[in-house]
Amino acid sequence: MDLCTCESISKTTLKIECGQDIAQPQTTNANPPFQPVPQGKVNQNGKRGITYTDDIIYFYDDIEPDQKSLPPRKKRNVNVKVSLENATEYCTKSLLSTKASKVCLELSNVNVSNAITQCAADLQITGDVFWVESAFESLKSSCQFQAVKNYSAYEKDESGNLVPPAKITQLLCPNDCSFQGNCTNGTCICNEGYVSADCSMRFDEIPQVFRLLDEGLCDIRARPCMRTIVFGQYFLSSENLTCHVKEFKQEACLIKGHCFAKDDPNPKDWCQQLNLPPNITTPTVRYALLGEDLQLQLEGEDPERRPFVISMTDGNPSQGKLSASHILHWKPETKNDTNFFFQATDECNASSTHNMTIKIVICPCTEKGTCYPDPVHPRGSGMYVCKCQPGYEGKRCEKEIDECILSPCVHGSCNDEINNYTCTCDPGYTGHNCSVDIDECQPSPCIHGNCSDLVNGFNCFCQSGFTGTLCEHNIDDCPSSGCGNGGKMD
Repeated sequence: MDLCTCESISKTTLKIECGQDIAQPQTTNANPPFQPVPQGKVNQNGKRGITYTDDIIYFYDDIEPDQKSLPPRKKRNVNVKVSLENATEYCTKSLLSTKASKVCLELSNVNVSNAITQCAADLQITGDVFWVESAFESLKSSCQFQAVKNYSAYEKDESGNLVPPAKITQLLCPNDCSFQGNCTNGTCICNEGYVSADCSMRFDEIPQVFRLLDEGLCDIRARPCMRTIVFGQYFLSSENLTCHVKEFKQEACLIKGHCFAKDDPNPKDWCQQLNLPPNITTPTVRYALLGEDLQLQLEGEDPERRPFVISMTDGNPSQGKLSASHILHWKPETKNDTNFFFQATDECNASSTHNMTIKIVICPCTEKGTCYPDPVHPRGSGMYVCKCQPGYEGKRCEKEIDECILSPCVHGSCNDEINNYTCTCDPGYTGHNCSVDIDECQPSPCIHGNCSDLVNGFNCFCQSGFTGTLCEHNIDDCPSSGCGNGGKMD
């Protein structure tokens, strides 16, 4: 887009100067962050300010632009169908054929394939070759960044200063001259019939005006009104491009609220303007549990986006309280539906009323759970979740948890209990989970031998001369016939 200024040369002729200072149409916000004071505004004592000049004017007016006055938005060309293969081939040929891309390829960190991939995706979806220019700009930005970042590739200029490579700065032009010109020393030399810094405009393009500062109106009591701002496109510096000015007077000046006629509303007094009352937007039906400490946030909006307050009117339950931040605090004590009455009032005393009914709902939890407001839904929506007692689960806490489901008893049978379990151990095992093998060799059952532990038992390996389960018997080593030749048994 071009930004043009008009300067008066005579009463009927203006000098026009255009430059590419604006790339996209700018629309004013409802609440701009900065609102400059008009130059030369009349003071309270009736005298004009000393800065009565056109040198400083802004496009920060408070008028919403008509959608018809804005440049047309690009739409997808539904009649053009491009395959991804053809789109990739077109983007590759268009991007790699430029001198700028060849220079960028010499920089090791510049990834041309990313620009080609993005270009092909956009071209396939939209069918608009405009995206090739967008892809080139992305490639150019990456190339410039890498050129500045790569200090090792810097060259010395005529003054001996280290600067980025000249071939980068000389071959990177805006939009690669829109493929309608040659890039020379960073400047586009356009083909015949094309003009502008990026060769994007045909010489015979008809200028389009999207918007004028303050809709083309100017108060001569605020400034000389010899200059204005024109917002549009296809402007070409030429003697054939002119601005026409018409001066008129009226008793009631209503331009940007600088002044007002007798009996008209004062533009400095907000309440004298068209003022609509604020509205409470909280639904008219809300829900609560019996005995719940309900904290319900009331919501509202003002058509002029001005501040407003919400208050309780007559007829509300005495236990209900409304905080300064518009939060209703109430604890229902009966199962009956209860009505509440509110009023929203703005700074101009414009107000509206709002009636709301709170219905009592039943907690969906069983006696093994407690209801809590669902954190993913707003208070008063009637949505609750159940917090279960230990040993229970389920959406309504209706299911007892089977602690034996994972078979915790290693050598035994599991007995499920509420939030617990016990194990009946197999013979020879002990412990909470029957995981401990009982050592039957304790305390030393073998009297004259060594003990070997078994599951639910043990074996004794007796010393020489002893026998028995516990090695408790001494073996009789004398022969049953006695000792011969008069000998005795020892």
